[in-house]
Amino acid sequence: MFIPRCVMGINAAGGQQELAREFIKTVLGEAVQYSDLQDEFPVNSAAIERNTLRSISMGWGIGLNDEETGELIILEMGWPSPGAFRAVCALFGQLNTPYMPDDTLMEMILDETEGFFGGSLTAREAAASLTARLELYLAERS
Repeated sequence: MFIPRCVMGINAAGGQQELAREFIKTVLGEAVQYSDLQDEFPVNSAAIERNTLRSISMGWGIGLNDEETGELIILEMGWPSPGAFRAVCALFGQLNTPYMPDDTLMEMILDETEGFFGGSLTAREAAASLTARLELYLAERS
């Protein structure tokens, strides 16, 4: 599973569908996906490969002075080996199920487990109450 940062689509009733297709092709294309926009990982495989090669040559560092001793403390960081980085990127390519959070569902879970965590319900009672409420909610959604 993955958490999408953006979902794109084309309005079936739209008057500029071809322009919308071109826009999506541009956004998902290598040139835009390769750009370092600081907005998560690219979804274009060629851009991922180029980013991997670019990233493994980069490193970061920070230096701080210890106020008590005056000692300079330096922390240097870098990417894992190219093989490890490629293995992680290959895992990204296998992700195919978007996670779409359901705030209503989460609110129900929090509401129905409050009694358990507060000590007024047993785990079984809280689970039964939550199950009944979730079944009704999910039935209404289908």
